[in-house]
Amino acid sequence: MFALISAISARLTGGRALPPELLDIIWRYASEGTLTREEAEMHRLRLMNDRKVSHRTEYYFLCE
Repeated sequence: MFALISAISARLTGGRALPPELLDIIWRYASEGTLTREEAEMHRLRLMNDRKVSHRTEYYFLCE
């Protein structure tokens, strides 16, 4: 997996390698796992609710 991250980063940066520290951060983030679909949808709804702005009876949604 670490070799794959290095290869992808080299392709995206025009052949230049990313610093090992940054590759380590990316590796740790990627290996922690991801959200399930249900978790992602709940997170999305919370963000949408946080960004809701109301003016009298009109609602404006800053995302979506």
